[in-house]
Amino acid sequence: MGLKSVQGLAKVNAKRFESPDAKIWFFSRKMEQNCMIDMSFDPMLHWHDINNLLTIRNNRDNRGRKGIAMLVERIIYGFYLCNLGEMVIAHTDKGICRLGFVLEGQKQNDILAQLKKKFPDSSLLQSNTVADNLGRRALRAWEDGREASLEVDFRGTDFQIEVWNALREIGRGYVCAYSEIAEMINRPEAVRAVGLALAENPVSIIVPCHRVIQKSGRLGNYTWGADMKRRLLQKEGVPMGSFS
Repeated sequence: MGLKSVQGLAKVNAKRFESPDAKIWFFSRKMEQNCMIDMSFDPMLHWHDINNLLTIRNNRDNRGRKGIAMLVERIIYGFYLCNLGEMVIAHTDKGICRLGFVLEGQKQNDILAQLKKKFPDSSLLQSNTVADNLGRRALRAWEDGREASLEVDFRGTDFQIEVWNALREIGRGYVCAYSEIAEMINRPEAVRAVGLALAENPVSIIVPCHRVIQKSGRLGNYTWGADMKRRLLQKEGVPMGSFS
């Protein structure tokens, strides 16, 4: 659709959504000429409100004009039902930024609230069609041991990202201890910190934190539950008899 001015967005917003907040989009003509947004969307998206696509900064540019409109990051999310359970997947233009499972009793609105908390400055747009395609790709990659072929968009500290990248080196059918991950990143003293980073892993399966166990042979914790961790390892052909 190309580029549309802020004034055009305001008119569309007021007409389609009858939003009482539409008036905030009316700027001076000079501002209209300088505030532009790319409206080229994936046709499968059902986006909810143009207000989600711009944020207005209450500051001045170098010419002293107030109310600068800024582009907001777009994150597409949705739900995908597979043989492992119901997944929630979120994706940016850089890759998958969230992949997890819907826990028993958890509602979709609760998950949306979590996503908003995790990505407070982003526009969250739901498309279960996109999520279905992403979920199929992610599941096939996991089943084929090609997890590393999928692009991810990590949001975390340098240490967390280093740990998450190390996890992607663990092949299907293998497990390792938390201490071994610490060794892989040349931080042998940081075993506990490694465990905390695993607990914050935003992209399950593709970043296979389920393949990390305790040195004692116990399965250890897993964000999506011990039963799910056991199921994943069993499907990967890991002998489970020695794990407690």
